Amino acid sequence: MSNETKSWTESRRDCQKRRADLIIINNREEYDFVQNHTVKKEFWIGVTDSDVEGSWKWVDGSALNSELWASREPNGGRVENCAVTYLTERPDLLGLIDVRCNNAYQWICEKSIWP
Repeated sequence: MSNETKSWTESRRDCQKRRADLIIINNREEYDFVQNHTVKKEFWIGVTDSDVEGSWKWVDGSALNSELWASREPNGGRVENCAVTYLTERPDLLGLIDVRCNNAYQWICEKSIWP
C-alpha cells in the first residue's frame, strides 16, 4: 500500500517495478478485507474500461463483478475510465467508483506468491 499519490498508470508502473500489479478484488469478501485492513481512503485498483468503453476489465483480463460498484456507479462515461475503492462511511457510496485515470490517489499492489 502506497503512502504517496500518483495517476493510475504511474501507480501500476510502480507495482510492476515490484514484480506485482494493482490489486484485483474478485468478490465482496475481498473488498471487505481491504476495507477492514486500510484506513478509510480511496485507493487505485487494477480495473479499467480504457480498451472498450463500459467493459470493465481487471489487469489480468478478467471481467469486473458488477456487484462491487457503489450505487449509481459507474457514472463517468468516456472520461472516467479507472476506478478506486471508496472506503467511507457513506453507505450510498460504499464500493467502487469510476474516476479519471489521471487523478492522483494512493494505490494497493498485489503480488502472487506463486512463481
